[in-house]
Amino acid sequence: MKSKLRKPLSVLSALLMIAGLLAAAPITASAATVFKVQSGSEFVSALGSAADGDTIELTRSIVCTVPIRIDKTIIIDHGGNSLAFEAGLTVEGGELKQSDPGLDAINVHLDGSGTAALIVRDGKAEIDNVYAYGTDMCAVYVSNSTVGIYGNITCDCTHAPGGCVGVVAESNSTITIDGYMMLSDDATYIKINNTAKTQAQHETPTNRPEYLTYKDGTSTVWVRCSEHVWGEWEMDAAKHWLECSCGAIRELEDHIPGDWIIDKAATATTAGSKYRECEICGQVTAIETIAAIAPIPAQPDPVDESVQTRRLLLWGGIALGAAVLAAAVIPFAVARKRKKG
Repeated sequence: MKSKLRKPLSVLSALLMIAGLLAAAPITASAATVFKVQSGSEFVSALGSAADGDTIELTRSIVCTVPIRIDKTIIIDHGGNSLAFEAGLTVEGGELKQSDPGLDAINVHLDGSGTAALIVRDGKAEIDNVYAYGTDMCAVYVSNSTVGIYGNITCDCTHAPGGCVGVVAESNSTITIDGYMMLSDDATYIKINNTAKTQAQHETPTNRPEYLTYKDGTSTVWVRCSEHVWGEWEMDAAKHWLECSCGAIRELEDHIPGDWIIDKAATATTAGSKYRECEICGQVTAIETIAAIAPIPAQPDPVDESVQTRRLLLWGGIALGAAVLAAAVIPFAVARKRKKG
């Protein structure tokens, strides 16, 4: 019986040993290696060993307390955990990608002094939030690169005024910011190719709906509009709408024609015109001609029937009187003539 039990136990031990070795070693699949890390020091070690295109998987949330520089393409698989670069991050000639971006997983901090919390030169980066607290620095510095910030940028210079800048974009750079730009009062909002821009100095119209566009030369910064400012009614022949300077549109609907308005009355010799306009935006929706008014034929003055009646009675009486007189006079005249004869 004992000899029968030993073999299964030894096999189980061997399987456990193999599983342990596999868990500790990098996982290679399709020529890319996955490094599983659970601390800042392990992340630094994995970054040094990783090749271009490898993945670093976070098995727990970690914090890197030393400055980090990335010069190759690295994919971060956070798995619902977070990665904080507490001493700043530089991506130079490489790319930092997220396997599932936009979940507040990768955050960059810098407190003190330096060029920027996040520096990207000749590369690409996907970051969630950036925090910079210091003197004569900026939160994000980008040169000849493409950067996506899925969260917010915070740059606080109130405790150390010295000319802080929220974002600096130089030499053919493109930056997209999906969150808020939260800066202290004395900070410069954006600087593009050495041109400082305030929050209000964006392009009009924007060339990317829902984003405010800041552009100078070959560099562009897009900041998602956090508070829409609606202009006057925009319209075409069929519809009207309100539009923000960022390109966002609301209340897009068909025109509502009002009552007819006569702007030129018709006469006997000339035609007139009338129109209808939308009750909401004032767009003219229809125009029609009013035909000239045909002249009315002249009518005789009305006759007073009572006067006419009196006239008839008068002339009738006269005629009757003349007849009676004739009847009386003629026989008398005839008789007198006979008597003389």
